[in-house]
Amino acid sequence: MSRVLAELERYMRAREVVATFLLTVLFLFLSFVLYARESTTELMYFNRVYNIRILYYGVPLGMIGVLMPIGLDQVVAVVNSGEGTFRILWGQLFLDFVLYFLLALFIVYAFVKLKPDRVLASSISEWSAATRLSLAAI
Repeated sequence: MSRVLAELERYMRAREVVATFLLTVLFLFLSFVLYARESTTELMYFNRVYNIRILYYGVPLGMIGVLMPIGLDQVVAVVNSGEGTFRILWGQLFLDFVLYFLLALFIVYAFVKLKPDRVLASSISEWSAATRLSLAAI
């Protein structure tokens, strides 16, 4: 474990840490915007059980839930439950953050380790030389 941390410390500077957090926020935002699943939940109010639709946003774990009551009795039950219709599921949000942070860390580490600017520069110079040769042949 200490070897892995030493390797990360060697390649990660402030710029890479900022990039990791920006990628994490981007992944969380895209997860929230691009994925929703519908489910039902039971809510008990005055000894009566209501089945209320709930939309979960986020993947792989639903990190935000929006209750969608239908009818006046369901609206009254949801409002009087004390939690409202918009619920942030903090446990799932934390786990999604950790998962996306690790993914972003891996991407940034791989990007820094492979040094794509050198790879890109060498491939451009090879392409430029090949283009010059093909133009000279014409």
